[in-house]
Amino acid sequence: MTLKDRLTRGLIAGIAAGIIQDVLDYTAYLLNLSQLRYLDWVGIIVFGAKPVTRGETFLALGGEIFFSGILGVIFAYLIQKINSSNIFLKGWLYGVVIWFGTYSVMTLFKVEGFVKIDFYTALSDVITSSIYGLVLPGFPPTHNEVGGVTFKPL
Repeated sequence: MTLKDRLTRGLIAGIAAGIIQDVLDYTAYLLNLSQLRYLDWVGIIVFGAKPVTRGETFLALGGEIFFSGILGVIFAYLIQKINSSNIFLKGWLYGVVIWFGTYSVMTLFKVEGFVKIDFYTALSDVITSSIYGLVLPGFPPTHNEVGGVTFKPL
């Protein structure tokens, strides 16, 4: 299957990068390196508190993955405008800018639950956001005429 549509490729890339980011984020949370998961961010925005029930957790996780997909679409269209040379550097910068922008908005609006983030949560978030930005440009893989798989940047 060849995916030539920029929106679809961006959505798939964002979802794939978001899932990888979420797995690493959850691992950091389980290892007590992070106090706040990305799905907690969505839970606070949607429910006004961290998700408690399984239903809330799955809805928050789904919302976070969908948001990651939308960010992938935005990146796919941005990269078309600014060219794709050094695309992994641009992807990394995009991931870090999204992280910093999100922290800034939450701080400016004094969203309860985000007012004080500890060092290790912030460090975990910037690392996983960096990984999101590095994974984003390489997905999804496309198939060439011979049937082999190539990774064509967005």
